[in-house]
Amino acid sequence: MNAGKKILFSLLLAWSVLTLFAADKALIWEVTKTGEPGKIYLVGSIHLGRADWYPLDAVYDRVLKESQEMYFEIFEPDMTALAMTISTKGMYPPDQTLSGAIGKTQFAELARFFAENGSKTPPFLLEKMRPWLVSIELAGIYVRKEKTLKSYYGLEKVFTAHRGERPGHSLESVDSQMSAMASIPDDVMVAAILKSVRNPEKAKRELDATLESLHSGDIAGLAEMCGEIARETPQIYRKLFVERNIAIAEKLLPLLKTGKVCFVLVGAGHFAGQDNIRELLVKAGCQVVQLDKTGRKGTIKGAPPAKQPVPALSVP
Repeated sequence: MNAGKKILFSLLLAWSVLTLFAADKALIWEVTKTGEPGKIYLVGSIHLGRADWYPLDAVYDRVLKESQEMYFEIFEPDMTALAMTISTKGMYPPDQTLSGAIGKTQFAELARFFAENGSKTPPFLLEKMRPWLVSIELAGIYVRKEKTLKSYYGLEKVFTAHRGERPGHSLESVDSQMSAMASIPDDVMVAAILKSVRNPEKAKRELDATLESLHSGDIAGLAEMCGEIARETPQIYRKLFVERNIAIAEKLLPLLKTGKVCFVLVGAGHFAGQDNIRELLVKAGCQVVQLDKTGRKGTIKGAPPAKQPVPALSVP
């Protein structure tokens, strides 16, 4: 897996594009702990989706119906806070530029690629963006070429719409997610960006292959790909997966003491690979069991929100 594929896959998998009708198992795990009265349903999340995924398998109806509270990575994120965080963590100070960091020739190459591939980020703005923010827009370029993938068919939007009267909570914050990205060394991001830009046809083929692998719903396959990322770009894996997994698992364990049934929607990549959330919960003494699909469609449907634009910049 080359560096360009690794960063694209890391972004896609950390905030996950994963279909739901592909295998006999659902991307849902029931979590209990002996002696504690609560129950958690871990649900593999999707930030983008397709219309033909819906209605979801009926197992999702059952799990949602049982649940009393809902937890998301970020519940109804504050777009003002997102913009402020990007301006402080994703942009260079006035005396620094991206071309100064990577060289004028490489910057011109990057700006040309963005312009030729439909990015709405102009060169003067690209100049001010730190590499981690550039990498998100680069991933967005490839994702937007997949015309059937839409943010409004992602599970976060769908399950937020189906929340009903259940309280919604955040496991992370805009600042914590952006800080994870911003803490990845610039040289690691730059190397990955340039390799992807210099071979877009290969990057497209690899993206297609990644989406097909995700389409299978094979958690072992996802774990294998996560393992490649961990071995070849340990900084990316550590920041986007391990550190966030540890923080989320620590917040989930107290929920088992409440006596409530909690629906927890997290990017599916956090349930695969070394030090994933499932593994961390098992080490803490929990029983974690993956649920089967029913083979029947349920009632949970996805639909485009009325007059609500899809943002040009993909963010976690």
